[in-house]
Amino acid sequence: MKFVFGNIHELKETAVRPSLSNLTLKLLSEYYEAFLMPFIYKYELDDGTYLKLRCNDYNFAHLLGLEDIVKNELKRQRRSTEIPNYKGKVAFDSCKNGTLTFDSIRAIDRKKLNSYRLKSMYFFLIPELLINPDVVEYDQTKSGSKINANLLFYKEEFNAYVHLGIIKESEKSGFFVPSTMLIEIINEDKGKDGTQHIKNQTPKNIIKENRIIIN
Repeated sequence: MKFVFGNIHELKETAVRPSLSNLTLKLLSEYYEAFLMPFIYKYELDDGTYLKLRCNDYNFAHLLGLEDIVKNELKRQRRSTEIPNYKGKVAFDSCKNGTLTFDSIRAIDRKKLNSYRLKSMYFFLIPELLINPDVVEYDQTKSGSKINANLLFYKEEFNAYVHLGIIKESEKSGFFVPSTMLIEIINEDKGKDGTQHIKNQTPKNIIKENRIIIN
């Protein structure tokens, strides 16, 4: 019988990187709701920039790439009207109530789910990453990737660089939100040091960080 984390606290306290078979989308949505959604993260950078970050329910599915996993196959099957079910608050609620699962996504595109599996496997590190991240200002012209982010928070953990892209939600709100999650495995035998997304970018230093509970 395969092992599956029984609750969010087991996942948070694990000293071993999970595999996809240890996880469920219900568990990950509950984890996100408990350890990320209740907080506002405030940062002061060494260049005088102040920023506030929050994690909304509608950011969850995008961090895991759920829409990207299924959309091409759903289009091929002429089921494009179903694509909205895999993004935003709709997807978050479906994960929480157990109607959207890894098995149901696997039934649509097994190969694509496998290619995105690292996002789910390293997802449990996001709360720790937000407490004391390393930071670069992201500039697409300095990278081979068109990442949708103003800043990249990152840390090295479990033989990989875990990145969280953040972007301004809107001028009106004044908040930043997570826009993407990127995992780069370190493989020295293949000349991969995990720094593909951060090399040549401008480093920033956090001189003050604070986390507050949303009332």
